Amino acid sequence: MDTDGNYVIVWSEGDMMIMYSHLDSCIVKPGDVVKQGDVLGYVGQTGEATGPVLSFRGIRKGKHID
Repeated sequence: MDTDGNYVIVWSEGDMMIMYSHLDSCIVKPGDVVKQGDVLGYVGQTGEATGPVLSFRGIRKGKHID
């Protein structure tokens, strides 16, 4: 995941993982409980990003989902 730069992973019900990457900085820390609307971090240009971007992906059982 080095190409993703700074990132936050949120585990949701049903064993789904949401990863937010290329963050300039992360607001939450490992073990924090978050809810909808919470700020997780700030848009950045880390990893292999070529400009300010926020990338996110959903993963369930090791497979990317739409």
